[in-house]
Amino acid sequence: MAQDPNFVAMFFSEARLASQLNHPNIAQIIEYGESDGVNFLAMEYVDGPSLRALSRAFRDRGEPLPFSHCARIVAAACEALSHAHELLDPVTGLPLQLVHRDVSPDNILISRGGAVKLVDFGVAKAITQVHHTKTGTVKGKLSYMSPEQLRAQPLDRRADVYSLGVVLYELVAGAKPYAARNEVELFDAVLRKGERAPVRSRRPDTPPELERIIDRAMERDRELRYTSCRVMHADLEQFIISTRQPVSAFQISELVQRAAVPDQRATDPAQPPAPPENEQTDPSRTSDFLAPGPPPLQPPPPPAEAEAPPPDEKTDVSLEAPVALPRDTGPLPPPDSTRTRVAVKPSRTRSIGLTVLAVVAVMGAVAGVLAARARTEAPPPAPRAAAVPRPPAEDARALLEKARPLLEGPSPDLAEAPLLRCLELDRASAECHLALGKLYARLKNEDGAAEHYLALLRLSPEHPRAPEARAFLRDSAQLRYEQGRVLLKAKDYDEAKLRLIRCLELDPTFADCHVLLGAAYARLRQPEKGAEQYRAYLRLLPDGDRAAEVKKLLQDYGAGAGPDGGAAHSP
Repeated sequence: MAQDPNFVAMFFSEARLASQLNHPNIAQIIEYGESDGVNFLAMEYVDGPSLRALSRAFRDRGEPLPFSHCARIVAAACEALSHAHELLDPVTGLPLQLVHRDVSPDNILISRGGAVKLVDFGVAKAITQVHHTKTGTVKGKLSYMSPEQLRAQPLDRRADVYSLGVVLYELVAGAKPYAARNEVELFDAVLRKGERAPVRSRRPDTPPELERIIDRAMERDRELRYTSCRVMHADLEQFIISTRQPVSAFQISELVQRAAVPDQRATDPAQPPAPPENEQTDPSRTSDFLAPGPPPLQPPPPPAEAEAPPPDEKTDVSLEAPVALPRDTGPLPPPDSTRTRVAVKPSRTRSIGLTVLAVVAVMGAVAGVLAARARTEAPPPAPRAAAVPRPPAEDARALLEKARPLLEGPSPDLAEAPLLRCLELDRASAECHLALGKLYARLKNEDGAAEHYLALLRLSPEHPRAPEARAFLRDSAQLRYEQGRVLLKAKDYDEAKLRLIRCLELDPTFADCHVLLGAAYARLRQPEKGAEQYRAYLRLLPDGDRAAEVKKLLQDYGAGAGPDGGAAHSP
């Protein structure tokens, strides 16, 4: 794939986005670029096993993972994903809409110190985007892919929520949710039947609240799923509190130490242990638990042939080379130590050995003199080629012209890659935002279309197509308003608040959204925020239908009345 310029461009585009992630639960991208004709990406080294290796170690010894520990690990992954999902572009202030797309136990690492680290941001999207553009298929670990990802539909943060739900299911139940033997059965189970074994059928002592969290995260209809990892994290934290068994990095570190067992493959590589049925064997890691010390710099030996993993767990592209990690052989000698100690039995061998050492020393000295002379006589090294300057805005316009006929054609998704590249070259291009808004609207990606239409209005409020963008945003805001109203009636105030906040992001002049958001805040015991929303309604509609009720509520707040009074709290 390194020979494909489209893939390389997408890979570095995603690397640039992912390098902006700075969170304790995300493995940091340290550097990326090109060196001697090779494209590279260097990431933080995490000394510890993957979550798959950790859970496998406990499963092999017949010991289930504690519920509170499962919840804590997934809650940490929620924090990492939420940070990525909510990241804003430092230049435009727009959401970057990062979606991991490949959340699985292999991409969640647990350090020996108990830190939970999510890895491989952006890599999955780079692979998926280019391959989807060419063939219309999907790539990744199928067992963790959401229904919309299996259908190759546009994705949002809820796809990662689904994947986390599958990860949590496996940690708790010790098995996969679907009894599928191949890709066809997996697609059928996820997309049509939707029949998965209840968690309590695999582990009867599972707390009902934890089962509810898993079921909600794995809803086939993403509209019924957790709207964000932040909301899922709140439920996980509440569950951990209810267990009265708080879990910190200390407890996670103890979990890693308890599971750390000698790796049989390191001592007998010719006979690697067979993985459990229907479980992936990660070719990029030769040991479940990493040995102390950094990876070696020398190229590793070719891996032994092993049986291919089942199709539902297959990773089509591996970006990591197999690494053979050395065992700890004790401390190295000090840096200034130059003598070599040789233990020789007192005999004639000693004189022969000293002679050999003397010859070696002379040869080393001669080699040093020759090397120094070569350095002084050699011509100065040629300067490195200058970095390719950033393409001008004309290139962005050329990409836009290339994308326009694709946008109107039978496969509009082919226009996504050049349009994203267009924005990368010119973030202030209103035309690129307009084209992406039209593309995502046609692909039924409402959130993606809304973000680019909002960007268009910020950059060019008088644009000829601005009325079209405003009409789309009003319709989207109306949908969020209706959803919030239904959720308020169902007393799901947290979800209602999120939908109504989104309503006002799409259309800040939607006065009734302010009223309902005020009611949600009031029910959540946040009267100050509720009063702020009521005042916003009065600024927009001082003589509106609800103005009298809202004024009465504000007076009650001023008089110290509780937040539960007033008719305006009822949706």
